[in-house]
Amino acid sequence: MSKSRIHCSNIINHNIKMVPDVGNVIPLDDILELLFGYVINDIPRMELLNKGFVVNIHEDDPTLYFKVSKFEDFIKLSSNRVNFKNNNICPLNFYNYLSVLSEESLEISSEYKRVFNLLSEFQEFIKAKDNINSKVILNLYWNDIFKGIVTSYNELPFMLTIKFRRKSGYPCIMNITDVSSKIKNTVSINTIGDKQLKEFDNLYNEWLQNVLMENCDTYVITCLENITGSEDMARFIFESHSEKSKFVINVEDLNCIINFSNVKKKNEYIELFKKTYANSFIFTEDNCTIYLNFEGFNKYLLNLETSFLNNFEDKERINTLYYNVMDELVNSYKRLYTCYKLV
Repeated sequence: MSKSRIHCSNIINHNIKMVPDVGNVIPLDDILELLFGYVINDIPRMELLNKGFVVNIHEDDPTLYFKVSKFEDFIKLSSNRVNFKNNNICPLNFYNYLSVLSEESLEISSEYKRVFNLLSEFQEFIKAKDNINSKVILNLYWNDIFKGIVTSYNELPFMLTIKFRRKSGYPCIMNITDVSSKIKNTVSINTIGDKQLKEFDNLYNEWLQNVLMENCDTYVITCLENITGSEDMARFIFESHSEKSKFVINVEDLNCIINFSNVKKKNEYIELFKKTYANSFIFTEDNCTIYLNFEGFNKYLLNLETSFLNNFEDKERINTLYYNVMDELVNSYKRLYTCYKLV
């Protein structure tokens, strides 16, 4: 099977900086946590500096930044230098990336295999639910990359605790043990069948309850982000829905998801929209930039005609997006209401 090259976009999508004469960099600790679930110190930082894997951008900033261009070389170096008998790490992403770069079969310890299998089975459990809630949970757990960070490890009795950060609020916690336990957020590497499904279900519902209940606004925005593909767009829609007279949606942000046939047609539609709703108080203009309120957002999408777009499929795509956004606004509030009733 051919191996595909790993790009930065597959590794991490935040904290990337562009440094002149160096290229793209991200904090070293981010890379270490991504690959090993822990900030390891097996390879001294001074050695990484001397070998050109990392740079110090500012003298008054102690943060070391990893050169993204060195990613593959770092994977290969780490395979010979990291102590993989150390159970205080969770190198799931490391092994996945190394399998892409190496033609040889990888030796994974039995301890890691059992933990990795459990994590993978829980991922499949979440995917099988296939609804908006499961997609929210999957995003914070393991969508493209595993997002867990080891916070503690105990050998006897065995317990590995992994946290999964959220954009806001407390992280979700998973405790992995070798025996069944009544400890909250715990799953065992030795349970199978219905017993395992019950543990998975308890863990999933605990995470979902935390996400739903901790902050209503954040939950709705997260659901809208899954629909629109943009956190900023989701936040604008939510804020305009919450305060319907507020002009918070930049027309140019909306235009980014609309395939106008050309710039002329886009400008024609904007002028038509402004003329049609000149006295409707659904938009405002500031320094040649148009901002919409919630009603303006609705009408800007609903009045789009195929003649302004590339083809009819683009019109249908906008219709589907609009329908999904409106549907999700209603459904997310229904789910929150149901969740509150259960408390």
